[in-house]
Amino acid sequence: MTRRVSGPFRAEHARTQAGQAMPLFAIVLVGLLLFAGLAVDTGYAFVNRRDAQNAADLAALAGTKVIADFYVSNPGLTGADVYNQIATSVQENCTATGNACTGWSAAYVDNTLAPIAPVTNSGGIPGGAQGVQVTTAKQPPTFFLNLPPVNQTHWSIGATATALTASVQGLPPGQVLPIAANPPHNYTPGQLVNLTDGSMNGPGNFGWLSWSGPPSEPNLATSLCTPNNPYLAFPALVTGDPGQKNGKAVRACLQQWVTSGTVVYIPLWAKGPLSAPNQNCVTAPQGSWGQYCITALAAFVLTGFDQPAVDQITGRFVAFYTLPSVPAGYGGPPTPGSTSYFLGLVK
Repeated sequence: MTRRVSGPFRAEHARTQAGQAMPLFAIVLVGLLLFAGLAVDTGYAFVNRRDAQNAADLAALAGTKVIADFYVSNPGLTGADVYNQIATSVQENCTATGNACTGWSAAYVDNTLAPIAPVTNSGGIPGGAQGVQVTTAKQPPTFFLNLPPVNQTHWSIGATATALTASVQGLPPGQVLPIAANPPHNYTPGQLVNLTDGSMNGPGNFGWLSWSGPPSEPNLATSLCTPNNPYLAFPALVTGDPGQKNGKAVRACLQQWVTSGTVVYIPLWAKGPLSAPNQNCVTAPQGSWGQYCITALAAFVLTGFDQPAVDQITGRFVAFYTLPSVPAGYGGPPTPGSTSYFLGLVK
């Protein structure tokens, strides 16, 4: 027997269902708006972050150019000149999105990138200063996230850049990569060379070097992106770590050199005992913290590497480095009247 529902009961049931659907629709709509707002507002934040970074990069270069001129051609320049050049650069270059920087700060750095003193609009350029570190700040507004229940009215964004100037002391600064490559061979200019053989346990033909601290992937990435080698007199024992590295930062730092086509210097290490007077540089690296006997450098243009775990790197040979030692990282300041010196972003 079929029972039909009609009249007031059926109408009331339909109204109840509609009433239950309305709150659910409102919740879904709010969620969709929040997702849309998050996409729009975070995208706008990323654009402003890039703008702040560009402004920091250009301001660091502008301030460091004043320092280079101070050493090379104009010893009358002062801290006020550095300050004003940075301020002008930030003002001109931090408006790409219609939102100017809300502030900036800067500090002088030495050739190890250690801060010396803040940059102010008075006083002289401090002794040992070879560059500046500039930090910019922006507070772009939000368009959707400022509504309830989020109520976030703006983003707080910052970016930092460091530029340096240095004399060139026989080797372009900041271009010795922490890669212990195959022992020296009779390479010819233009020859494509497989620098590594992917040995996992040593003493194979390839390892990563540690310029400072343990041979960890974060330290390796830092030394690859912004080379910071110590002073090396050949032959030199350097701590290393054979084997693959699959960190994203390591790959990104290698890719920057492949993309730029910049000439870099790769340490070459020797297998086994050496003849006099280098007989004390004996090495058979096994696993992490192995000691590599670096006997020379070779200039290469890196052409590629395998993915995702890097144990194969290729490069085009340019020339051997012929001097008996390598200066640590960046040299001292440019000399008066110098026509060749380094000036660029280092971090």
